[in-house]
Parts: sequence; C-alpha cells; structure tokens
Amino acid sequence: KADSGELAVLPNPALISHAQKVLAAIRAVIEGRASDDQLTVSLGDVQLSYMRPAELADWEGVYHDRVQAEMDHAAALLGTSNRRAIHVRFR
Repeated sequence: KADSGELAVLPNPALISHAQKVLAAIRAVIEGRASDDQLTVSLGDVQLSYMRPAELADWEGVYHDRVQAEMDHAAALLGTSNRRAIHVRFR
C-alpha cells in the first residue's frame, strides 16, 4: 500500500527579488546595521547612505508595497490564499 500526502514547492530563499534586496537594505540603514554593500545601494541618483530618515521611510513604504505585491502574485499563482481574499460560505 502506497503512502499519500501533499508536497508544497516553495521558492528558493537564495533567489530574492530586486525589491526584496532593496527593502532589506533600506531597513538595515534605518536600523543602523547596514553592510557596506547595502550602504551603496542607490535609488535614482542618491545612495541610501546619503538619504535623510524621512526619505528612507518613504522609500521603505514604496518597496514594502512592491514586495507585498510580488508575494500576492506568487500566492495567486500557487492557488494559496492571500491577504486580499475574503472567504465566505453560504448555507
């Protein structure tokens, strides 16, 4: 008798998007723990290390939304629920 079950294939954590890398760099700069590589990330023509806290906060919001959109898209492709789905049941 064969066993049965389910297998979920998840993305390789080593393969992260540009948006995820930039968001991680922005958060590291805000938290004061950025590596030299993260400090040299540029948004437009300004490096993160030269941005004011308000600019960093604005860019964090932009890139957070981009990463969330990527995650929502991936969830939709996999057929898993996402944060925008509303599940109802009628009786």
